[in-house]
Amino acid sequence: MKLDLNNKKLKSALDEFKSFVQHSFHNAYFSREERIEDWQKAWEYYRCIEAKNKGATDAYVEPVLREVVDSIKPSMLAVFCENQSQAVAFKPQSKFVTSEVADAVNKGINDIFLRENNGYKQMSDAILEALVTGDAYGKVYVCDEDITDTVNIENWMPVELLMLILEEYPDTDIEQFEQRTKKGVKEFKTDGEAELLKVVTKVKGDYIPFGEVYVDPIATNIDEARYLCHRTIHTKGELFDRFGIDAKTAKSTHDSDKSDVEAMIDKIESADTITGINESNTSNLKLETLKAHASKEDYYTSSIDPMEVSVYLYEHWIYSSLLDKDGKTCFYQVYSVDSEGNSILEINEVDSGKHPFVKGEVMSLPDSLWGISLYSLCKKDQDVLTRLNSQIMRNGDDANYRRYTALKGQYDQRTLVDNRPGGVVEVNSLGAVDVFPYHPLPTATNDLYNKISENVNQIKGNALSPELGSNLNNVAASTVAMAVDNMEMQDKTFSKAFALSYVKPMFEKMYKLIKSENIALEDGDSVVNGDSLPSRAEFVIDVNTPNDNARIAGQHMNMLNAINSLPEDMRSEFTSVEHIYNMMSDVYSAMGVEPSKYIPDPADKPEPTPEEQVIADAIQQGQLEIQQIKLNKERAEVRKLGADVVKTEVETMKLLQDVDRDKEKNAIDAIKNDGEQALDGRQLDQQAALAQMDKRQALVTGEPVDIMHHTTNKV
Repeated sequence: MKLDLNNKKLKSALDEFKSFVQHSFHNAYFSREERIEDWQKAWEYYRCIEAKNKGATDAYVEPVLREVVDSIKPSMLAVFCENQSQAVAFKPQSKFVTSEVADAVNKGINDIFLRENNGYKQMSDAILEALVTGDAYGKVYVCDEDITDTVNIENWMPVELLMLILEEYPDTDIEQFEQRTKKGVKEFKTDGEAELLKVVTKVKGDYIPFGEVYVDPIATNIDEARYLCHRTIHTKGELFDRFGIDAKTAKSTHDSDKSDVEAMIDKIESADTITGINESNTSNLKLETLKAHASKEDYYTSSIDPMEVSVYLYEHWIYSSLLDKDGKTCFYQVYSVDSEGNSILEINEVDSGKHPFVKGEVMSLPDSLWGISLYSLCKKDQDVLTRLNSQIMRNGDDANYRRYTALKGQYDQRTLVDNRPGGVVEVNSLGAVDVFPYHPLPTATNDLYNKISENVNQIKGNALSPELGSNLNNVAASTVAMAVDNMEMQDKTFSKAFALSYVKPMFEKMYKLIKSENIALEDGDSVVNGDSLPSRAEFVIDVNTPNDNARIAGQHMNMLNAINSLPEDMRSEFTSVEHIYNMMSDVYSAMGVEPSKYIPDPADKPEPTPEEQVIADAIQQGQLEIQQIKLNKERAEVRKLGADVVKTEVETMKLLQDVDRDKEKNAIDAIKNDGEQALDGRQLDQQAALAQMDKRQALVTGEPVDIMHHTTNKV
């Protein structure tokens, strides 16, 4: 909500409010000044420009910080921008969000960042700033973009064509077209070329240089800061256009009161030029030219053209209770052309905490706004290695360009200073010239150099030792994989911290602007209006490295091979066309190849025409009938097979019964035979006993025994 600066009640509080803005800016300014020295040195160390040897061409600086940053930055950049179509993924947890809405948000917001805002460049600058200096700022906002075209219609045309033109370019000035009614038909034409205009609201996400931002000095989180300021450079002409002012006619395109317009013109006209402001050097403009940092006012000077004079525009975001009639603390956006807040151009009341800024770091420092930079980790190592290299080079010079001891008057000075190869030194006596003693570097120098180099490798996350790296043929694959995982662990840690502090908040703010400004998101033929989006933004950032993606692709191939090894009737239970496409897309992406070049996306398959749909339905019906015939045939075969099984079972039971009867008869015969054998045995025993008795009787009586008396009747 824009405040009326001419309101009497507001005017009475403006002076105190201006003083409060000035006080808040100065606090943030001096707090930032304390950080500037480290910021400047960080870039000098990254560019291997030693502070005490600026401009010296013979001073070698060990590029420790640059090597560490250059080893980490590519993998971090690949995490967010390797896939040119997706930096983040929108994955809503709510069941009320349809897949169409999720796909539209996912595609639309990534298109806005990666293509409309040159996201790769924005992300590259922010990551480099965060790695080198510890902090990176970003800003998300909306702006109007003019889309123009021209049309020349010399002949009278039906007004319906004009309606179509205005539907495509609704902000076109209709007064450019001549209209008439002839025989009840409305017609139009143009007198020469007519300019067509369409104003589109765009969401912007920008990286902000360190020198443009001022933050509340006691804030430990940018979202909790009670004061923020973004200072940008504009020409006076740009400011007139931005606030809708025609400086010559003193008329506003927004139909504001003339006195208000004149007051704004006076403020912009009297704004201090860039050359009139002194501050610490917070720009890298001179870093690659004069090998020094610079303030931007070193380049911006007053212009002969009054509209091309450069001035600062201050965008303050501040909490205050001074402007509210009830003394309630509110959040304000304040535009001014001076740091003191005296030349205020506009004041807007905004929702609490809804500022457009994000701040990222790769390593956070607890209870502090500022992050930890690689400069702070590598500074000592770079200093020591630079000093050791200087000693080695000086010692090498001493060894190659030796000093001499000579007896005065016993040698020719001209021949002694002639250092050409094979040169002769003329002496008057033997031993007149001798080499000055040379002291080689102690072994501790090399030991220290190696130790510091190992520390640097640890900061890089380099887990492959020289011995391991030179003998990979003799190392197990699992060992190499573990070493690579450890090497990437540092990159993943930095990527995760940067994703949570910078990337995710930026996309959440973009999402909220899309919803509040009702910006339409398109995904193919479907369009989703911003105001219909869910209130909660749920983004997921994948911090997998290229090696992680390669491993995932390998697992996909293993799963596909396992599925293909299943019986044909079981494969459909585990996969579908969409699943196979997604898995193969991951495989091609891990190879660095665009999947669409080799495999078609099922979602891109065009819808069939009515004739094709009729043919497809007929084919499908025929296939169903064929399947029904096959099913009936299989059922008949199953029934026949069942009857055969029953018949076989009956025959088997009969056979078993016959076998049982034979077994029973054989058992009876065996029992009968056993009984007869036992009876015969008993009869024989009886005959033997009778014979024995007859024998004893014969011995007693002396009469002979009748033999047939003891025989059995069995034949």
